[in-house]
Amino acid sequence: MNTASSLKVFRSHFETLKNGVKWKGLDQRSAMMIASMYTVNDSPLSLDSFLSLSENIRKDSGLFSPLRTASRFTIASALDVHHEDPSSAFQKLQKVYGLLVEKGFSKGIYTYIAGTVLLKEDFTDEVCEKASHLYKGMKKNHYFLTNQSDYPLAVLMALQKEPINDILESMENLYSALSGKSFKKGNELQFLSHILTLSSEGEILLDRCERIHKALSEQGIKPKPAFYPGIGLLALIDNSTEFVPSVKETYDALNSDKYFKWYQDMNRLLSVQLAAGKQIGKEKLAEAGFSAAVEAILQAQQAAMIAAVSSSIAASSSADGSSS
Repeated sequence: MNTASSLKVFRSHFETLKNGVKWKGLDQRSAMMIASMYTVNDSPLSLDSFLSLSENIRKDSGLFSPLRTASRFTIASALDVHHEDPSSAFQKLQKVYGLLVEKGFSKGIYTYIAGTVLLKEDFTDEVCEKASHLYKGMKKNHYFLTNQSDYPLAVLMALQKEPINDILESMENLYSALSGKSFKKGNELQFLSHILTLSSEGEILLDRCERIHKALSEQGIKPKPAFYPGIGLLALIDNSTEFVPSVKETYDALNSDKYFKWYQDMNRLLSVQLAAGKQIGKEKLAEAGFSAAVEAILQAQQAAMIAAVSSSIAASSSADGSSS
């Protein structure tokens, strides 16, 4: 699909979700995320099947599980897009989740998202243990930047054959190198360095990131930190800068749409996925775990946004209550 066709399908999926799930707690940004997943993977969206799967996930989850909330919809979409039998995949996900928690991951939506990465892999004790040690190493190196939203990438990196210390050293080297270029230090830059660590072409990717950053600026898009994960995804494509005009076209279209114009940070991520997601998946399909990597990265970002919004609403409600 070209950019116009991709946007048309995306908007159609979004409207299906908006009209069919709006009374079930699905917020607009989550609907955007889910619509993009179906679009990029060329997967048909059957609203009845999607709602049935989401409801079964809710019923099969514990009383205090995050999957009793609207988070079940993003998990349902990931299962539906990537698995012929999503219900069986969910049962496997529950086992993966339990093993990750056993190895030290906190209970919550980030651990479920991390678990989706392992569904097509052998989720052995060793991989989950390695993921836990990687996360602890990340936390030790950047205590205030590292949080549960880094779980999915810790799991993705645990699938690599390299020793833990070598992976952590690569992350640090990439973070330091990027911060010495056009990128600002912070959580988004750490996220970018983690994405690049998934590839063995570290030095090549650093150069690509710099060129993508420059190309975005030349297209009139200010590469704010919120765009860094998208830059990381683009860097995984050999001819990455060729996709920047399509990213610009998609980004502008989303920002001018009455439904999407209020969510520009979200649009930065989705513009990359919609413009280049298929190419990213095509080039990296053979790499362990990468078939779900794009969605895992974007879901992690989405979960962080939802958490931030929830905290803001809770703080506002508390303030209102104390002043009354």
